[in-house]
Amino acid sequence: MFPPSADVKALVEPKPRPGPDIVTSARAAAEYDVAVETWGERLSAAGGRVCRWLSANGMTIDCKAR
Repeated sequence: MFPPSADVKALVEPKPRPGPDIVTSARAAAEYDVAVETWGERLSAAGGRVCRWLSANGMTIDCKAR
């Protein structure tokens, strides 16, 4: 048995890369900030779910509540 594949994929999702327009465009910079924040939230949520799955399947690990 394995953790959900969607969570494992989320754990290795690459961080969004900024385009050069974030230097000259406030809108592009704001959109990039949102992309990074939502990526981080997905990564953190998936990590929490995988941690809890590992704990439920016998691994001794302390998972913070998410």
